[in-house]
Order: sequence, then structure tokens, then C-alpha cells
Amino acid sequence: MHQTTLSQIKKVIILGPTRETLTIGNAMSSIANRQLQVEKILTVVPLSGIKLDRSELLPILKEKLKGSDSSTLVISDIGETRPYKFEQIAADVKENSNNAAVVLLTSKPECVGKEENLKSLVASRGFEPDKVISQIDYIFQYTGVSGLFPMMAAVHESKLNYMSDHERSILVFESRPNYYTGYLTELYNFSKDRTRLLLARNYDEAVEIINGVKQRFAGAILGMRYPGDSFRLMKMLRMYNKGVPVIMQSSKPERLDMARKDPSVFTLDKNDLNLFRSLGEIIRDYFGFGDFIFRTSAGVEIGRARDLAELCSLIGSLDGGILLGHAARNDFSNWLYLHGYKNAAEAIKPVYTDDSELLRSMLLSDLLPHLK
Repeated sequence: MHQTTLSQIKKVIILGPTRETLTIGNAMSSIANRQLQVEKILTVVPLSGIKLDRSELLPILKEKLKGSDSSTLVISDIGETRPYKFEQIAADVKENSNNAAVVLLTSKPECVGKEENLKSLVASRGFEPDKVISQIDYIFQYTGVSGLFPMMAAVHESKLNYMSDHERSILVFESRPNYYTGYLTELYNFSKDRTRLLLARNYDEAVEIINGVKQRFAGAILGMRYPGDSFRLMKMLRMYNKGVPVIMQSSKPERLDMARKDPSVFTLDKNDLNLFRSLGEIIRDYFGFGDFIFRTSAGVEIGRARDLAELCSLIGSLDGGILLGHAARNDFSNWLYLHGYKNAAEAIKPVYTDDSELLRSMLLSDLLPHLK
């Protein structure tokens, strides 16, 4: 198995009023499997309600940023009524740190919808929109969902590591924070650090990610703001990963109709009140997080395995044509990786054959030694 040195978040700095800052700080401190140094900077004096300005808070921020690098997250809300506003915080972080990541965590509608709305808000506050947006690494919608904070950590660590490690990855291509926050949180609730969660907010970011991950995708969720871009990205994904599960999502019926012409594509309507539940069902059953489900070419379930032993048993008994279909999509390797059988996943040798009995024999030869 490949050994890699992973980059992990080491420090989190949170700026905001007392209640919100303490809540976020406690949530970040309690993320499992991460030893985080959590620093809190209160922008409002407790009890008095006095709001501190930039001249009072910048020296504190500079001190907290000493030694920071890309393993540091700085989190703030928009600071709508405070003298030290988010736009100033973002600029000060970039000026006084070695590439610390700036996170805008907000529920304000103008910030979590279309980028044009955020630009208008920033301009109305007296700042240059393009300059400010270039200094923001992430915008996430502040929700009460418990998976939000570990998801934020996982997304940043995925960005730091995906080019150099060998983990399976899931691409989320979506520009609007109110949607991708929900998608990524739902994915994290299933993944729990078993996959890299990679966020691309524009086409160029997505292309860079696909070319970096190559054959290691477990799935993708593609927005359809520009359908041509989405179909080009799916083609690239499937050049590297034949049969990788792809979800296309849009609020426009005509765009969803375009996606449905490909029977291998799953579609999600952003207007659906059960959007995230539907997403969860797809990623559980088709991205490899649940049982391994053996299906016919028509999608009919004919068996499922909960663990490696059951998987081997079904490989030994099911119709060979079913095995060929799953092998062509790399389903076995993906499922093994996502269920912690990494040595077994890496043991599976590529088999380019239409001989189902040869495939069955080679799969069992590769997998049976890993049964405990």
C-alpha cells in the first residue's frame, strides 16, 4: 500500500461576536481524528456590546497568524454591522500569513447564492468585489447541521492532499454555496474521511482536479449552469474512469432533460424539497458507501454484500456477465477502498477480458488472501 505524508489542518482562527465564535470554536475543537489549535478572536466585547475596530483587532490577528501556512483556516462571518468587516479580515489574513485559507461562513442570502449578488453586496460596502473574492478560499452556508464543520476540514485537507496521495475522490462542480455546502455535508456524512471531497466552483478548477485525480474517482456531482461545460467534464471523467457514477443537478427542467438522454447519468432537481435525501440515496447505493449491490445491465438487484467475505462468496456464485459489468466500471476496487479494504483494492489487477470465468478466477485469487 502507498505511504504518504498527509497535510492536515493544524490551526483554526475564528473571528466574530461572542456566541457565534464560541459555538464555532467548540465545534471545530471537537472534530474527531484532528488535533486542532483553535484560536478565538472576539470582535465584540462580552457583556458590554462594544464593537472593536480594525486598529484594535489587527494586532491580535497578526499575533495569532504567526507561523501560519496553508494548514491554517481563518473563519469569519460577513460582519454586517461591525467596524472590522470581512473584506478587511480577508485582506489582512492574506497580507500577514503564508497562504492561510480564508473561510466566509454565513447564512446571509446575498453571500450564499449567485456570485453576482455577493459582488453587489461587497461593492455596496465600499470594497472592490473582484479583489475581495480573489482573497476568499471558501464560502460555506452556516447551517445547524452537525456535519458542517468536519466537512469544512475535510474539504480543505482534500485540496491540500489530492495531488499527492492515492485516495478515492468525489468531485462537486457547483458555483453556489447554498447548494455545494449541502452536497458536501451529505457526502461527508457518508464518507467520514474515506474519500477526498473536491470542490470546483468553475470549469477551470474542475479540469485541474480531474487531471490531478485521473483514475481515482468514486463519483461526481456536476452542476449544469453551463450544460456544455458539464458534459465536457463528464467526458473527461469517463476517459479516466469508465462507468464512474455521475449526478447532474439543475433547477432548469430543460437542462435535466438533456442529462436524462444518457441513461447512465443520475439527475437531481434543485427545486425538489427532498433534494438532499435523494442525493443521499444515490451516493449510498451507487458511489460505494453502502452494501456492494450486484445488478444486471438493466439495473435489477440480484445480490448484495456487506463485507469482503460476502463479496467473495457472491463473486464465486453469480453469473459471469454480471461480474464483467461491475469490473468494467471499476466497482470492486472503489467499494473495497471505501470500506477500508485498501490492500485488497490495490491487489486487484486490471483485467481486460471478455472471459467471465477468467475474471472470476483472478478476482478470487486477488481477494481471498485478504480475508481474515
